Amino acid sequence: MNSDNNCDIQRLRELFTNKKNIAIIGHVNPDADALSSLVILKYQLENYFNDEKNPKQIDIYADVLEIDELYAPMLKKYNLNGQKVLGRYDLAIGVDCTDQTRFGSFRHIFDTAYETLNIDHHETNAYFADNNFVYKTSSTAELLFLIMTKMKVEINEPIGKLVYAGIITDTNNLSNGSISDKTYSIINYFLRKGYDISKVQEHFFKNNSVSKIKLLEKAIHSLNFACNGKLAIMKLNKVDYNECEANPETDTLGIVDHAIGLKDVKIAMMIMKQEDNSYRISLRSKQGINVGEIAAKFGGGGHETMAAFSALNISDFKDDFLKICNKEFGNAEKDNSADNLFFDDTNQENKFNFDF
Repeated sequence: MNSDNNCDIQRLRELFTNKKNIAIIGHVNPDADALSSLVILKYQLENYFNDEKNPKQIDIYADVLEIDELYAPMLKKYNLNGQKVLGRYDLAIGVDCTDQTRFGSFRHIFDTAYETLNIDHHETNAYFADNNFVYKTSSTAELLFLIMTKMKVEINEPIGKLVYAGIITDTNNLSNGSISDKTYSIINYFLRKGYDISKVQEHFFKNNSVSKIKLLEKAIHSLNFACNGKLAIMKLNKVDYNECEANPETDTLGIVDHAIGLKDVKIAMMIMKQEDNSYRISLRSKQGINVGEIAAKFGGGGHETMAAFSALNISDFKDDFLKICNKEFGNAEKDNSADNLFFDDTNQENKFNFDF
């Protein structure tokens, strides 16, 4: 991350300004961060890097059968996958994707473009494009905010809300992921500007369907433990989705976080059987164990405390996964006590200045 493989802001400005036909591609079954990033980048390119006399064509793509009602408002003004694909784009931009396989059926658009750009925030990114801009942030939406701010491009309220949506959903309401002081500074900026971001938070975190709650019940009922209780495992399958009338893409989001919230559990995993009988494995961890690196060993990726990978069969990863977990638990800090969480023997009295 932040390696010499990255291009700089000036190179991004040149690409945004000089390329006329641009495709922006998100990952298969896009989440809120991927959709936010698609719309943010399309909006900013059309409004701040365009030529009225010779306007750009900017198309957005993501391999998904149907956009869930939770995400539909984000695309209200934009046509996802509805354009006639050009034979070859001047520039293809991958957003929120760790490698080319995440483009799904739209990979050919990226592979055939005259030039490519990769904008992403995952630590496990493969730096797969001609130009790469990969930095560890809470979300790709946050990274785009930082890019546009560096370029002195305005972030208005609609785009600010999309940035916020990407941040809070990719961090599970600021409880996981790569949160930094910049993340909180951005949120504080939106509050100072008077953007009504509370409704965005309510939309994503106080808007659960009955089907999702029923699916959560199924997942909790399946809860099992391994590695002396340090690994929590939940399972969901096609029968569960059907019985709950649930969407396996959106109604499963956040369920695994209930398992990592358990005392003594250091890694939580949810194994989800897909329509094609393959498996999607979602991982969470507590500090000190990097599940992003674990997922990368199985062809996936993510962040230190949030990651995922896919497998054709459980037998393809089960034994190796358990070995890795046991090794991680052995290397983790032995003392995870809360005794010194708030006060410790080295703390000195602080004098606070209450002047504002």
